[in-house]
Amino acid sequence: MQLYRSLEEMSADLGPGAYAAIGAFDGLHRGHQAVVRTMLHAARAMRAPSAVITFRPHPMTVLRPDNPPLALTTSDQRIRLLRAEGVDALVELPFTSSLAAVSAQSFVVDALCGQGHIRHAFVGADFSFGAGGTGTPDMLVQWGKEADLDVMVVPLLHLNHQPVSSTRIRQALREGRVSMVRRMLGRPYSLEGTVVHGDLRGRELGFPTANIIPAEHVALPLDGVYAVMARIKTERDRFGRALPGVANLGMRPTFSGELRRLETHIFEFEDELYGESMEVSFMRRIRSERRFPNAEALRAQIAHDVRRARRLLGQY
Repeated sequence: MQLYRSLEEMSADLGPGAYAAIGAFDGLHRGHQAVVRTMLHAARAMRAPSAVITFRPHPMTVLRPDNPPLALTTSDQRIRLLRAEGVDALVELPFTSSLAAVSAQSFVVDALCGQGHIRHAFVGADFSFGAGGTGTPDMLVQWGKEADLDVMVVPLLHLNHQPVSSTRIRQALREGRVSMVRRMLGRPYSLEGTVVHGDLRGRELGFPTANIIPAEHVALPLDGVYAVMARIKTERDRFGRALPGVANLGMRPTFSGELRRLETHIFEFEDELYGESMEVSFMRRIRSERRFPNAEALRAQIAHDVRRARRLLGQY
């Protein structure tokens, strides 16, 4: 998959007539996947190049800087997911105040059709675009007819009688409902980062942990203990092995922690991981984070958490 920062670059490489899925694709959840896969099916049927056109950073980061949405995927995660889908090209348009001021019609006629030479566009039914978000799928269809742009609007995907959306996913994360998040994403929610040195208390308790500090701009599940699958990504193993474990996300109140960490105990794993890249996928929530009177009480609880995590992960 080729990466581009402008529509002109993509058009110069792919030529005119690309099939393109367009949207913010925050989280690349199952609704977004439906748009991308519908586009891919059509592109492959015509043996045409396929592209995903999105924005970086998320538009709301520029439009609502005082209260931007927390990201559900990093750019690297989104690239990996789209590459796995088989997309030929990804265009991450830099979302600036200038782009935000472009009218909806100009975005269609001048940007998509003019600069990108797009002839087949695929969007979700809730897609909005142009200055002030005034552009709607119906407008895209109408202007597309005038600009020789064929538009397909993909219906919203529903789960439990409600549309799958990034907003619903963030709410479910805040409530610790990672099983519901997994159903909406079509995969477990995950956090990734570089393994850092901790205070070695996990090792002292008999349950050594690999610790990462979540990025500030990324959405986090509710603090607590989770059954997880961890992937250690090394230079020799880009995708990493999936390893079962139990993780605590939070402030470690028993030891008066001051920095939120994700501490993961990987079962039957003794290798040193400092400096390695690790991705932790949340499978099931076990309990809330709480303070224990002493280290022995915490050790007993962790042992119980490990047994329960093993049982839960056995279901997968």
